[in-house]
Amino acid sequence: MKKLVSIVFFLMFGGAAQGDNSGILWQFDGTMNFVDAGGTLRVVDNNVSGYLDFCGSEVTSQQMGQLSTTQPLFNSLWTADVVQYFFYDVETGGNQTYVFDVTEYIYFNNSAFRKRCTEITGSGTCIAPSDTIYTQIVSHPVYSFSLNNPNQFAMGFFVDWFWSLDIPMLVVMEVVNNPTADGFVQVETLDSDGDGIPGAQLLSGPFPGQQPAFNGTLQTQDGNRREEAKWFQANRTNNKCP
Repeated sequence: MKKLVSIVFFLMFGGAAQGDNSGILWQFDGTMNFVDAGGTLRVVDNNVSGYLDFCGSEVTSQQMGQLSTTQPLFNSLWTADVVQYFFYDVETGGNQTYVFDVTEYIYFNNSAFRKRCTEITGSGTCIAPSDTIYTQIVSHPVYSFSLNNPNQFAMGFFVDWFWSLDIPMLVVMEVVNNPTADGFVQVETLDSDGDGIPGAQLLSGPFPGQQPAFNGTLQTQDGNRREEAKWFQANRTNNKCP
């Protein structure tokens, strides 16, 4: 993944008409609990922050969101780029099953991109449209999970830690409060793999079987925070982004 030296929280929403929520960036501040494969809590990180763009572009991960920390995890810092969002579809209803299949992503200059291949060669090379340069598809295990109410959503990340790049990570979250007057939304990680521990076990990389869980607040970065929080609460579905 490309490393962002700094994150500028700008809002394309600024001069847009009421109701145009494209380009709204949500600041995340919170914690990460890291549980080992035996179920023991090993790390509590209270310094996690970053941004999420729920209606961002699916072309580059940096346009969709990024989390990072100032507290080392086992002596090394990490950065996590969002590559896919999953929202409960209120029009469909019921228990909904989703898959974060990271074989659908390819890499160019250590960045994750949504696959736009017109042909895959026998060696795994992606033949893409003429205006796009993509390279090797990298295969990883598939995460399967469910969302069962409109307050739940999920994010697929690629994580860089020390020498390991693009570690796939799934985080399934639930909004646990109504928006506050200042537009804060509280989110908590759910147990998405049924082992009784919040989070999803990492399926590949240097920490197989171990799982991170993120909890914290989301808040937009302009003066219309409460209305945007209401928009977020009401329209977290796959077909509601402008």
